[in-house]
Amino acid sequence: MMSRRRALFLLRGRPDPLGFPGTADVSFNGSALRGMWPVRCVLSFFFNTTVLVLTINIVAGLF
Repeated sequence: MMSRRRALFLLRGRPDPLGFPGTADVSFNGSALRGMWPVRCVLSFFFNTTVLVLTINIVAGLF
């Protein structure tokens, strides 16, 4: 028996390449929002990297 997800994929045809955010824990309801996930991922990467670097510098400055 075919799963509902596979059946919907077959009915819609080729998937939108921007519509696959990998293993995200959020869902995007509109196609405009689906196009924003790469920007969000890049911004969050740089934010997290900045926080990590600042933390390392603060800890290193204590010793």
